[in-house]
Amino acid sequence: ILIYLSGLTLISTPGGIGTAIKSQILKRKFDQPFGKTLPVIFIERFTELIAILIILTFFLIWNQMYESIIVVVIGYCFIIIMYAVSSNTNIFTFFKKLFLKIKKFEKFITSFDTSRDSFSKLFEFKTLGESVFWSIIAKISQLLAAYFIFQSLGINLDLILSGQIYYTSLVLGSLTFLPSGLIVTESSMIGLLLNHG
Repeated sequence: ILIYLSGLTLISTPGGIGTAIKSQILKRKFDQPFGKTLPVIFIERFTELIAILIILTFFLIWNQMYESIIVVVIGYCFIIIMYAVSSNTNIFTFFKKLFLKIKKFEKFITSFDTSRDSFSKLFEFKTLGESVFWSIIAKISQLLAAYFIFQSLGINLDLILSGQIYYTSLVLGSLTFLPSGLIVTESSMIGLLLNHG
């Protein structure tokens, strides 16, 4: 829990890459190599995005908010591209050859093989499915928190519309790769709230 929380302290970095501090802690305290633990952090972010997109897709059955439709389409395209890049061994081989040519990066070569093995294990259907399931549970609890915050502010939206506004702005912010989607998340949420009165 402490390692997980330490990663959250640096989530306000581009793409949430600061959460990689968890790999540093695992390396220092438990002698776990970066190549083995960094893919776990990537998959964590990856499954969170998949979970949000699944929830948004489900909400579109009841309320076809065009902003959500656009975000879902872009989000799924991004997921497919990231999956193709992360699960492609040719890309790992390309970077391995590239790093072999640069003297300073030669020490990272074994990390590439370890990372490739970790990615292949994490992309197994059962593992990825479980991760997405637990991410959906976590994201639903966040949705309930956002819904009750809206209610406490006197913004009387139903649960589905609250979720669409919250998650649409969250995905828009995430896809910009700005630190915590700074300004994009907030401004898109304000815009969506204004559009719905």
